[in-house]
Amino acid sequence: MKLYIAAAICFVIAGGDTFLGHRWILVPLRQDRLPKRLYGGKGMTAITVTFDFVTFAVVGMGVLVLGIAGHPSSAERSLVLRTVAAVFAAVALEILWLGRRRPAGLLRTPQWVLFSAVSILCWVGGWSLRGAGDDRQGVRHAHRSRGAQ
Repeated sequence: MKLYIAAAICFVIAGGDTFLGHRWILVPLRQDRLPKRLYGGKGMTAITVTFDFVTFAVVGMGVLVLGIAGHPSSAERSLVLRTVAAVFAAVALEILWLGRRRPAGLLRTPQWVLFSAVSILCWVGGWSLRGAGDDRQGVRHAHRSRGAQ
């Protein structure tokens, strides 16, 4: 269940990033006078693509977490979930670090809470009894098999 919640939060983050970003960040930036050569002119191709990449990456990680949630005994489960957890933890820490001078601003925007939640849920999901236990038993079995040969 933890992983399904983490995946749902990923989709909420992606939707919020797309909706709010395109509406409240990219539109005002287009009205500003940015160097055309660097940012792609009025369409701001470079900024828009970079901004949308975040949405695509978060959706991709949400799909990955959903997929791994359905395979509790997968050998790759711990690696995938810990990698996703580390990425989301890094983003949460960056948000907190950048907002350290104005802590009130951190209370107005929930991104760091959402990224922290995904990180914690994936980290804990990687240690779930079914998934982690099966992995450990598989390792023990492999060592016993090698010793018997």
